[in-house]
Amino acid sequence: APALLLLLLPFLRALGHAQPDCSWCTRGNTFPGCGGAAAGGVEKGRFRLPPPFAFGRRRFPYWRPEGQTPLGHRDANVVLAVLVQHGAARDADDYASYMAGAVAHSGLPAASVMVIGPQFGYKSDPTVDPERDIYWAHHSQFRWNWGGNSSAHLNDSVASFRVLDEIVRTLRDATLYPNLRKIVVAGHSAGGQTVQRYSLFTHIPPDHDEQVGIQYFIANPSSMVYLDATRPVLPANRTCSFCVNTTLLTDKFSFAIPEASACNSTYNMYGYGLEGPVPPYVERMPRAAAIDAFRSRDVVFVSGESDVCNLLFMQEGSCTPGCNPYDALLDKSCEGLAQGYCRKERMHAYVQHLREFYGNQTHALISVPGVGHSGCGIFHSDEFVRAAFSGLTPMPPASPKLTVATDDYTYACIPKDACRERDTKSRSTSPGTVLMGGGADVDAAFKWQISRSDGGNFLVLRESGTDAYNKYIYDFGGVRTAATLILNNREAASDSFVLQAVENAHAIFFAGGDQSKYLERINGTALQDLLRSKVEKVTIGGTSAGCAIQGEWIYSGKYGSAVSDETLEDPYNKYMADFTSDLIVSPSLASAKVITDTHFVVRKRMGRLVGFIARIQADGLSRMRETVRGVGVDQETALLVTSEGKVTVVGDGTAYMCSVPNPGPDRVCEPGTPLTVENISCERLRGYSFDDPKARDLDTFDLYEWKGSGVRYEFDVEDGRIEGNAYGPRD
Repeated sequence: APALLLLLLPFLRALGHAQPDCSWCTRGNTFPGCGGAAAGGVEKGRFRLPPPFAFGRRRFPYWRPEGQTPLGHRDANVVLAVLVQHGAARDADDYASYMAGAVAHSGLPAASVMVIGPQFGYKSDPTVDPERDIYWAHHSQFRWNWGGNSSAHLNDSVASFRVLDEIVRTLRDATLYPNLRKIVVAGHSAGGQTVQRYSLFTHIPPDHDEQVGIQYFIANPSSMVYLDATRPVLPANRTCSFCVNTTLLTDKFSFAIPEASACNSTYNMYGYGLEGPVPPYVERMPRAAAIDAFRSRDVVFVSGESDVCNLLFMQEGSCTPGCNPYDALLDKSCEGLAQGYCRKERMHAYVQHLREFYGNQTHALISVPGVGHSGCGIFHSDEFVRAAFSGLTPMPPASPKLTVATDDYTYACIPKDACRERDTKSRSTSPGTVLMGGGADVDAAFKWQISRSDGGNFLVLRESGTDAYNKYIYDFGGVRTAATLILNNREAASDSFVLQAVENAHAIFFAGGDQSKYLERINGTALQDLLRSKVEKVTIGGTSAGCAIQGEWIYSGKYGSAVSDETLEDPYNKYMADFTSDLIVSPSLASAKVITDTHFVVRKRMGRLVGFIARIQADGLSRMRETVRGVGVDQETALLVTSEGKVTVVGDGTAYMCSVPNPGPDRVCEPGTPLTVENISCERLRGYSFDDPKARDLDTFDLYEWKGSGVRYEFDVEDGRIEGNAYGPRD
């Protein structure tokens, strides 16, 4: 045991034994997969703070398991939501991954648990987009883990604790999460400090009358906010057994106001106590009210039994000769040391302080053996999983679905009875197009497409994947059935069952994937002929690859995805190959002479879109003297296009309507030569986050007139370099 090792070290040294192994103190965990690497796939999400905040395009970044429903989107499967707060490294992606591993360990289906890893990042962090994300400052009076406000360089300001409040309020919205029964807010290390201070000062009232309760888990924090001026009375003579993990489990602490020390005037300042200046968010919560509410909150302290290191003391006492145990940046300030010599001692003392302050046991403490300062080890432990996930059962299985599977295709449809029955109603549908830029799906776009189906059958076409869209679409209401048809090969495009399913559809949506596979499996088949006839009758949409196949011209990406820098340097590079035209294009997009691109700003694709257009013109795919146009749609954004060519933008980002005139004498588009294209004109259109498009004035555009209500600008490409701002002037 670590404590026994510390007690025996003097004797081991005297006997000339080899240097001790310090790995127990470095991480102190025995869990596989917890070596610092993320335990599973995660992706970044962006949460729009509601009014009165006015951050413009900026959103609050968070991390979630891959494929999880984005925060703020309806999901009736979720019974538990877990907010997991990162530590000082601001590695929200890793922490979201650790918690996803805990969900797997719990046995609960992943679909029933929503994991959210809020990221209070700095502008320079590699996972922070300084142009689109809300971020915090390195050096400010009150840090993010103390409830401080976002960077003063942004056009608005929000406290980190207010962000957590808004996430909790969103989760408690029964229209979004009708079956949610519990919210867990958990943090480790600096994240544990965050959760401790947040649980004390949150403006969310205690759960007396709430159907969705909140449980706070505070793991291995370096300091906590004491409720009065007392501190644990600690031995003045520190030996190598200053934090013995076996005796700390039963040690009884007494409390008193500290005697004269170097920090007598500061040991009880905010962050460690309740005195002195506090962040504006904390100031709005009266101290007495916060203390009274904290008593009744469901708070669990989680202590890693091996989190007993203090590098300063160990070096001074030569406790671990030959190695320097990692104490994970333990707060070794005078104010921190007044709470205990190591994290384990500080936490056990603090829980006893709460018992003495309130007069009874108010908050739980669980101890995790074999784990030191490891968020992954804590969250994967049986002790944490039992405390956080017990008593929850997943929602009952969804209503049965109709499934038809062959070697050529897979078809899944809900609800089963309606899918089996013939639809005898004559429906009045409206033609149109949805161009979605990938990333999180845009609810408003699907609602618009549903509204044009006259309550009919909604069909998703895929080249691979699952039928996950079915429930998402059906839960919006307003459709008779929701079905997914996966085309496994080209033979599927001539199958009578496939053709009948498409014929019966009143709205059609192409999922993301690989546009080259859509082209291989549909182009020149009976299915293509049918889709071209359907485009005149129903609204057809697509996201990512499903959007890429909607234009007059299509970039297949058959040999890999082109990137802007390589395209500008050589528009004939190996990835810039295999352009085709007119798979299922609508009349308005065909008339506008459009090629589409997606994930536009996030993946910086303006350069490759210009390259697409230049290649179409240079290779004779367009007619002489014909202006070719490009539509670039960013992630979480969609264009709603009517048959009259009227475009409305919804979603969380921007879209770019760009045109390039017929090549002039200065145009250079040749193999192995940097691209030169002059007089590129664009209009930037902005959407709004998942709002009903009728609820406010949104940016619009007319495809036939090629102008709209957005921001117009121009730029050039000279010798492979963009001259000017490719994405327009800043707001």
